[in-house]
Amino acid sequence: VSFIGVVASTWTLSLRLKLTVYRAYVWMVWWSCQRVSAFLVRSMVSAATRIAQETFQTHQHDVIIASSFGGAVLLYGKAAGCFAGSANILFSPSQGVVGPLLHSSAADMIGLPPSEGTLVVHASKDETVPVEHSLKLITSMEESCRRIEICKLSSESAGDPTAPPGAVSDDRAGAKGREDGA
Repeated sequence: VSFIGVVASTWTLSLRLKLTVYRAYVWMVWWSCQRVSAFLVRSMVSAATRIAQETFQTHQHDVIIASSFGGAVLLYGKAAGCFAGSANILFSPSQGVVGPLLHSSAADMIGLPPSEGTLVVHASKDETVPVEHSLKLITSMEESCRRIEICKLSSESAGDPTAPPGAVSDDRAGAKGREDGA
């Protein structure tokens, strides 16, 4: 065995060892970031739900309107029984963004009583929270026999307060199977 062969095999072994350690380090950092992100989101949702619950107990609102992250907080609060007896209107709830960090699926999260309805209003061309997230939420809630409806805003009326009433397309995705027949 030549000196060059020994140096080359030692160098190759050293490189393989370094790459293995590097891969393990990258995986560990990625895994830790996932756990930290989930923990931070859980903490934010928990704190926001607690604040919303305190406000609700003080004022006892009949209707709660929430959007984006607030929509996700409203869903989690309703699932925990924080806002009993109130009607819910959600504008572009970010449950599809927040939910995967908290639970394996939207169906695991939703614990709303079947008698309480929820209306989701979502713009068709929403670039921040895609309408598909709300559609997935509605599907999962319907599968667990929850009353939910969607009202999708057409792209012409999205964000335009002066849009004519006809610019709203009410899909009523959750109207089928409702107890009140509406």
